[in-house]
Formats: sequence, structure tokens, C-alpha cells
Amino acid sequence: MGSLAKILLWLGIGVALHGCGGSSQGPAIEQDTVSPKYLATVQTNNHEVVVQQLYLAFFGRPADPAGLRYFSDVFATLRAPTDLSGIVAAYYSDPALRDTINSLADSAEAKALYGDDATYLITAVYRQSFNRDAEAAGLEYWSGAIARSGVNRAVAVLAIVTGARNEDLDTFQRKAQAARMFTVAADTTAGRALYDGLGSNALVRDVLANVRGTSSVPEIEARIAGAMAALANRRAYVIKDGYAEVPAGERIILLLAAPDQLSAHRDRLDRLATVLAADMNSHSSPYGPVWKVFVRQAESSAPAVRDQLRDSSGAILVGAVPVPTRIDAGDGSVTPFLDPYRLPSCARYRFTSGAFVDTPAAGSDHIWLTSEDPNCRNGAVVSILRATGAERQQTEIASKLDQMIAYHRDRQAQDATWTRSYQRTNALWLSPKFGSVPDNAGYWHDIPLYTPEQLGYRTAGTGSERLAAFLACLGSRGEMCSFNGHGSGGLIVAEGPDPVSDFHSSDAVYFRAQELRNTPVQAKFVNLDSCSTHNFLLPDSFASTLLMSGQSLLTLGSTMIEMQSSEAEREEVAANYQSLSYGATFAEAYIGKIDNTPLNFQGDPFISLRPRPSGPQPKLVVDGKHYNAHPAIVDMPFGDSANGNAVFKTLHISNAGTADLRLRFTISSQNVTATGKVNSPNGNAWSGQGFSLVSPSVWNESGGGNTGNIIFVVKPGGALDVRMSLAPITEGNTGKRVTGIYSGTHEFYSNDPDAPRVILEMKGSAR
Repeated sequence: MGSLAKILLWLGIGVALHGCGGSSQGPAIEQDTVSPKYLATVQTNNHEVVVQQLYLAFFGRPADPAGLRYFSDVFATLRAPTDLSGIVAAYYSDPALRDTINSLADSAEAKALYGDDATYLITAVYRQSFNRDAEAAGLEYWSGAIARSGVNRAVAVLAIVTGARNEDLDTFQRKAQAARMFTVAADTTAGRALYDGLGSNALVRDVLANVRGTSSVPEIEARIAGAMAALANRRAYVIKDGYAEVPAGERIILLLAAPDQLSAHRDRLDRLATVLAADMNSHSSPYGPVWKVFVRQAESSAPAVRDQLRDSSGAILVGAVPVPTRIDAGDGSVTPFLDPYRLPSCARYRFTSGAFVDTPAAGSDHIWLTSEDPNCRNGAVVSILRATGAERQQTEIASKLDQMIAYHRDRQAQDATWTRSYQRTNALWLSPKFGSVPDNAGYWHDIPLYTPEQLGYRTAGTGSERLAAFLACLGSRGEMCSFNGHGSGGLIVAEGPDPVSDFHSSDAVYFRAQELRNTPVQAKFVNLDSCSTHNFLLPDSFASTLLMSGQSLLTLGSTMIEMQSSEAEREEVAANYQSLSYGATFAEAYIGKIDNTPLNFQGDPFISLRPRPSGPQPKLVVDGKHYNAHPAIVDMPFGDSANGNAVFKTLHISNAGTADLRLRFTISSQNVTATGKVNSPNGNAWSGQGFSLVSPSVWNESGGGNTGNIIFVVKPGGALDVRMSLAPITEGNTGKRVTGIYSGTHEFYSNDPDAPRVILEMKGSAR
């Protein structure tokens, strides 16, 4: 067989293996939908389109302006074809053109990206061109052709991208269009200097990675603007040994004080801002967040305060700062509702009258309970520092600010004054039909925050005995006290096993907020799994009194009446307390947690329980990137699901550290929605999860709630592939498949102190 025939056969087989049918013409950019600002800067050359497509195929990124001009001029000089199909036809017959194409496949950038691993190369080409995994047959064929038959890498890449059909073709076209838009945006004096080097290439590669066939021009423009801003702020990724460090960037904490508190305590607030910033930055990793703390006077209305909180990662509201409110469906009382502050850019929250907030009914604008808008999840941490009554506002806040200043001035010494202990009192009666109360100590078997002897559970006894156990914990100078029982704004209720109904016991002992003033409160952190105990709008509310009457620095609890599952603690330990083991502050452990539960912090959420660990540590690398944020937000774009078929995407997780990497996965995806979903007035029965974790499996040994307890261990230098799928949800009553753009999240947890919680932001399409 002649050489030309052989090379064309390779290319022809590659197209056949891709096997989706359609035109043989190479993808073309649709210029008519692009904003004029992206068409005017770069002088158009007939070869610019094909150069962008080659950069996309070989490197997964837009051409830099210099590279675009260079290769466009080379192709023009060679009188090369201006489309990929023509490039393929001329590849072997024109040695100069072939050498030019091969130079891309053999470049230093390609070697840095793929090394000598043919399988990795083919996998990357499918992912960066089509947002999906390669079919097993195609992956095996092309990796074998390169590794065993000596086929040039350029031949394989060209065959794969020119074989694009249908949804793959749409995606490749849109990515090439986005590449053109980015190059135009970067073609300025400043842009050309910033878009240079492997670190900036890696950052910019993320722009194209998130483009789908159905991506809108405004969506692409927003991605481009974000990447350019990151480069301008000198946030290009730092390339290490085979992976990229993703800097966490800047984090803003606001001390937002009511006017009277700002006037009375300006000096204290300024000192707190100084020591808090120094403390947070002292335990940040080399690529971790740079913390800045600002003192501001709060505006006079809840909507205006919400505007102040935009772009902040955390805030403490000092004094009677206006807060959003809503009506508690349980008893009709007015309760605080801080989610609009935690998510200041979420359009779902609307102020209807003063501070009252209206939200759409669950399921009315999305498939499940939470929103499809990323601005409506992954929220900031907002805490309240408010006295128990107007007449005590000055003295109580002054005392607590002084305690917070002392803590952050020397956190290590302060932490040593508390005993390492965790005590949970289960004082909530539920009949056996709701399940017996488990021995919760097993929840901690792989969480290194406490040793078994430092854990204490009170799950039996009379109501008085259980209340006494909780009060003893409060006075013990222990680190963490947790109380699971009934409650209201001004009291808690401890129950024993003497039921009068499924939910209540006749052995009920009441403990009121006023009694806390005669109780030594020494615990560092108190978790109140009790209804409405954090309603600080009420004078002498229970949580406010607990915080202000003793040495506690932080309380957490619900602001409304809610059903409390006996399994809820498992989620708390696995999803939040784990990161506290690795030096995270409570704010870092809880940042982004918007789970439809009206939780509220009172006090100082920037306290921690452990120092940042030293010695050998794991390093979680996700698809070649190591993130340095709480939580790490990892984009996971999917290809298009057509005709009800699933499309798959694999995350490659590796351990670039010096200690075992331990991973825990959630069982199901959350926040799943599709734009084509229509509610039926007769009710719906949704079938399927949309996004699903295919492997590794976490079902067999998973715990209650959504957080599994299987731990996957990745040795230093080892790896684990996490495979996920997107398949359309169907409406069970009608059998109608839900199409449109799908979005959702999936989480996993690790013992990497820099990335203890990872949120996969997933997006794809179903047609």
C-alpha cells in the first residue's frame, strides 16, 4: 500500500469510528451572532479560522494573537487550504504543510500536556473538542495506532476532529467561535503580555472547556471577561510538576455595624479587622486566599444591606442591622431568613415589603428544591453579633468584641484553653416507627477531629438527665456541645422516653433563656439542633443569650421550626466537621452550604479547632489542577445527550502529595434542573437523576442522608477516575423526556487541607 493511501486510510477509519454521520466539511465559525467588539480588533486572514480549530484540537485553548498571526502567515505562504478537510487532504502531499502540522503535535506545550501517553492524548482531544469521553472502541483504536503502529499524533488528532458530526460538530464549532472571540479580546498590549506561558494557557483553557454547542454568546462573553480579569489580576495558574496550582485569590470579610455600634465601638472594630485579617492570612497556604477585612456602616434597609454584601465571602453583622425576614410556616411567627444575604446575587429572593422576602414555591422554577442559578447556591457565611436586648446592646457587644480580638490576636494560645471534646445530647423524642437513635460515635470513625475517648453521647435517660448532660457540657470548657431537641426562640426542651405522641413526650423539661444567665457557659462552639432557637429578632432569644452570657464564641442553629432527623449529625460530621480537622475555620467549613435549612450563625465564625497540619500531606489534583479554596468549585461541562442517550465524562483524580489522599463522595447530585422542564397541574413524577455518579460506587456502605461513608484511598502518586453521566429525566406520568440545558452539582470531600470540599458545577444539554 502506498504511503498516501495508507495515511488516507488512517484518516478514513478515524472518521468511520467516530460514526455519527453528516457532512464531511470541517467546522466553521458562525460570525453573525458575535458582538462587533469581538470582530474588529484582529485583522481577518483566510486561515485564521482553521488555525483556531487546530489550536483547539491540539491544545484545547484559543490561539494567542502572536501564534494566530504566525501560523496564519505560514499557511498563507504555503497556499494551504483554509478548512480542516482540505488540510487533511494536503497533509501528506505537501511536506512543508505536514511539518507545520506536526510541529503542533510535537510542541513543548503538547509534551507538557500529554507527555508520551497516547491514551491521555486521545482522551484529551475528545474532552477538549466535544466535552465528553471517547468511546471505548475509538480510544483503544487510536491509542493503539499511535503506540503500536507508529501513526503520527497529528494524524490521529486531525482524524478525530474532522470526523465530528451532529452534537459533537456543534460543540466544536461553538468552541472555535469562542476561541476567536477570546483571541480578539486578548489582542491588546496588556492582553498579549498576560496571555503568555503555560500558566495563562491553563487558565484560558478553562474558557473553552466550558463552552457547549448550546452555549450562548453572552455566556461565552462572560467567561472571556472573567478570564481576562483573572489574568489582569495576576492570577494565572502556577505550573508545578505536572499540575497547575489554582490560586484562591482575594476573600473579603465585612464587619457591618449598625450606626450606633460603629460610633460606640469603632476602635474595637478596627482592631478586630486588623487581627482577624492577620490571623486568617497566617494559616492560608502559599496559593490560598488572601483575606481582607473591612469595617463598614450598615445601610438602613435590608435590600441596601444585601447590596453591601455582594462580592464578600463572609460577614459579621454587628448590632441591630436590618435583616431579611419571613413567616414561619410552623407557628406564623416572624423569623430571620439570612439566605438572601448569604446569596446576595440570587434573583430568586425578592423583598416584597420592607425586609419581608418572597421566594418561589419549591419545584415551581426548577426540577428539585434548589435553583439552577449558580448565584443561588455556594453562598457566603453571614453571622450575627446582636445583644439580648436594646438596653444591653453596648455592654454585651463590647465584651464579645474584646473576646474576639483576644482570640484572633493569639489563636494558638487561646485554642489551648479549651479541652478537646465533643458532647452531643439527643433530647428529642421520636417514636420507634421513626427509627431508633443510633450510636452516633461511628460517624467519626474516619474523621480525625476527635479520638473515641473525646466523644460523648447522651442518648438515654429522663428529660432532666439529658438536660443536665447538656448543661454540664456548656460549663465544662469543652470545644463543642451539641443539643438535639425541641425548642423555640426563648427556650429548649429536653425529652425522655415517655411518649404521648409520635413527636412529643410527657417527660418534657423546659429550660429558658433567662436561666442561662445563672449557668456557666464555657463551651467554645454550641450547635443547637432545635427549632427557632436562633430567632434573634426576639429579645432574650435562647442562642443570643447563650452567646452573650458566657465564653462561647459561636453558636449554630435553625431560625425556624423544622423536622430534625436523627441522621442529620452524620451529614454534619462528614460534610463540615471533617474539614475542621485540617485547620479550617467554621466559616470555611460552612461556606457555600445552602441546603434549604434556615441555619444561622451567631458570634465569630472565623474561629478554628485545629492548627493547619504540618508534615506530609496529600494533594488532591482534579484533571491536572490543584485548588486552594473552601470549597473548590470545579467546572464539569458535559457534551450533548441526544435522543435520550447518556453522555459520560470522567474526572481524573490524582494525589501529588506525600501522604494518603482519602476521598468521600456524596451519593446523588443536587440542584439538578433543566430549562425544558414543564410542571403539570396534576402533579409530576420525575424519573432519573439527570446527573449521576457512575463510579466509584458509594451505595453499598453509604450512610444516611446524601454523604456516603466509603473512603477511597489514593496513595501518593496514585490516581482514581470518577465517572459521571448525564441522561435526561423523564416525567413518569406522561413519559415525556425533559430536554434543554441541564445544570447541577455533585460534591466530594478529601483530607487535603487546601481542598477539603469539592463542588462539581455540571452543565450539559439534552436534545
